[in-house]
Amino acid sequence: MTGARERVMLLDHGTKAFDLPPSAIVATAAADLRLRQRKAEDDELHAAPYAFHRAHVRKAATPAELIELALKQPSKGAESAKINTRRIYSDEELLRAALAAAQNPESRT
Repeated sequence: MTGARERVMLLDHGTKAFDLPPSAIVATAAADLRLRQRKAEDDELHAAPYAFHRAHVRKAATPAELIELALKQPSKGAESAKINTRRIYSDEELLRAALAAAQNPESRT
């Protein structure tokens, strides 16, 4: 079994290889928004993948909005072929904690 297939299987069965802190999700959301801006300025970045679902990245203006979209439509991420997107969207508790951290930057953990 390849590493990629193994990661998908583990995720599908609810096995976590590690825990991400909410601040990592907030940072990832911010990075996706920066990547969206860079893609608009540089055609060579067109194929660079987002961690969050592309449709959500396109709609959001802030990391908190991006995380809110992920919470409102978790099926978009769950159906993604990208393992990291599926990992982010599969943990509602982590997304809720990340949303709280994004809305209140002083309390980030």
